[in-house]
Amino acid sequence: MDLNERIAARRREIANEEERIRREAEQQRLEELEAERQAALILKASKPPEPPKPDVMNVPVKVLKVVDIEQQTRNFQEAVERLTVKELSIFVGLVLLSVYCVNKSMGLAIFLGLCTIGYLCKTIATHINTIKQPVKPQQ
Repeated sequence: MDLNERIAARRREIANEEERIRREAEQQRLEELEAERQAALILKASKPPEPPKPDVMNVPVKVLKVVDIEQQTRNFQEAVERLTVKELSIFVGLVLLSVYCVNKSMGLAIFLGLCTIGYLCKTIATHINTIKQPVKPQQ
């Protein structure tokens, strides 16, 4: 055999060896996948069965409350109109204090801003509740 034939034979041997290694790796991967599948089946079998789901057609339907957007808008407008000068002055004072604190301490400014929004929401909610359920005079 001359040198070229020996090199070609050696290349074929190397290619065959690489192919054998690739097949072994593929076989090992398939075995690992099968083992994982078997483990998942065993785990699934060991879990208790799920309770049956209720029949959707036989579940009673909840009656939803009808919301009158126009009435709520009117209640909100009336609640804003009922804000007193004292409530408005407290609100404006909190806003000004919050704006003043922006330069001093951002954390305090955010806290005061949230307090301002909370105060406004609380006062308007109180007025809306009195509009919905007027206070009966005591006899």
